[in-house]
Amino acid sequence: MLQEAIQRFDDMVLLPKEAKKALLDEAERIEKNKEFYQYFESLVEAYDREETRFDFSAMLKEQPAHLEGTDLTLYITQFLLYLCFMPTLKRLYREHHYSDEMYEGVFKDLYCKMIECHDVKKVWGSFVCAWFNLHLSLKLFPIGRLQYQPGDTVDKRVPSPIGGKPAIHIHIPSSGPLIKEEIEDSLKRATAFFADSFEGDSVLFTTTTWLLAPYHREMLKESSGIITFMNCFDEIWPIDNDGEDTLWRVFSTDQFDDLLALPADTTLRRGYLKLLKEHTPFQAGIGIITMKKP
Repeated sequence: MLQEAIQRFDDMVLLPKEAKKALLDEAERIEKNKEFYQYFESLVEAYDREETRFDFSAMLKEQPAHLEGTDLTLYITQFLLYLCFMPTLKRLYREHHYSDEMYEGVFKDLYCKMIECHDVKKVWGSFVCAWFNLHLSLKLFPIGRLQYQPGDTVDKRVPSPIGGKPAIHIHIPSSGPLIKEEIEDSLKRATAFFADSFEGDSVLFTTTTWLLAPYHREMLKESSGIITFMNCFDEIWPIDNDGEDTLWRVFSTDQFDDLLALPADTTLRRGYLKLLKEHTPFQAGIGIITMKKP
């Protein structure tokens, strides 16, 4: 099961050799621990049986206790578990007539989160496995460059009557540059996908993200991907941001005590170093986009 899951992942995303070896080595340790492997298999079977009713949050909460006294690594073992969930997700996608491209998009998101984990934690796994619960519960859908979470509302920090309105939440995976044509294509396809969820002739999209921080317009060139993304929004409302979820994404590390040790190889990183040195409060933004139905 585990080797097949890793090979399936490799076939889909072309894993770095070091990453594949790390996953295979962990898989071997899991299989040698008979008690833990039985527990591991029971979770895979439970998701296949319970599908979207499966309690992912409870599973993640109990995982550290099951790993005590073993030679297993939490971030890798949990990541492997989600790889083993993927065949059930494929079945669910086909039952709902979701495209193979969308299913492949989940694999790409797993890959992005694995790369982020290695960059930040130096481990080939994931430190945000709870994020994958949205995919496996059919609450998050990759459509082209972006991902979409239905059933949301516009952040209530936005003034009435827009704040609190039903909307589709946009998520932005770290899968590459933000290109105008790819963003527009994704939004157009998402509008068609979610059209039946909205009355009238339009679909409302929203996001709350550090990418929409207003100081990016001073920090970055107009041609940058972040500015391109910002320009896709009808309106953006600045909000305060503690920087916790921003800085590790910018610098690919969670260590910020020594500013001189932080990389300054891009305009974005140099801009954020300046913010840190000047103790400038961090910001984010709430954005909305209204798209006409096809």
